[in-house]
Formats: sequence, structure tokens, C-alpha cells
Amino acid sequence: MARKGNPGLQTMFDGYNTPDGVFTVPGQTITNNTMVIPPGGGCYNVTYTAPNPNGCPSGDQVETKALLLTTKPTPEINLNGSTAFICQEGGTVPVTITRSSNGANPVLKLDGNAASFGVFDLEAPSSRG
Repeated sequence: MARKGNPGLQTMFDGYNTPDGVFTVPGQTITNNTMVIPPGGGCYNVTYTAPNPNGCPSGDQVETKALLLTTKPTPEINLNGSTAFICQEGGTVPVTITRSSNGANPVLKLDGNAASFGVFDLEAPSSRG
């Protein structure tokens, strides 16, 4: 699902469900037809069970679909540099950028260019401050 937040399961079944049914997902809690996304996501079998609306002897109507949930980590970085005022005209100032998030495939871009985490020399202002 390409959306933020927890998925409303009723949208999986063509936007319409026979009334009075119940969603179940093994190992998950469903509240108000919404499933909380577990950390790291995963693939889940979602079952919707509704009573037979016409009273036919065939019993409840049951449909199961697979739901793949992927998550992206919240990016977190730490910037470390001098804690004192830097009084210089131009030149560069060293700044250390480290990653504190734990998701896969981190990407860092500086000035639009791919970079590795570590120490960077950033341009200092052209006037004293």
C-alpha cells in the first residue's frame, strides 16, 4: 500500500464488503477494520468473513487475500562540529555526519551528490561571525 499510516483493510476487497463481517489476520490485532503495521512490515493473509446475507445453506462468505506491508526507516543523522564560534573568513569547517537510523541501504547526499558518512569540510561563510 502506497500510503502512510496503518492500512484500512476494507479497501483490499474492491472497496465494498458484505456488512457485518469480520477481518482476521493471524497473529495481528484488528481494531475498527485497521491493522497496526508491525515494525519491519511483512506479508500477511487477511481474511474477511461475513454471514451469508441471503440465509443460504452455504454458510458464511469467506475471502482471503495476501497483504504485503513494507516500511521505510525514519532517517536519523547526527551532525558534530565545533561547539565554539568559528571566526574565520572563508575556507572550510570540518563537520562529522554519522547515521543513527538502522534501516537498510542508507543514502547520503551533499549538494545533490552521493557521499559516504564521515568527516566533511563545509564552506565557511565569507564574512566573520
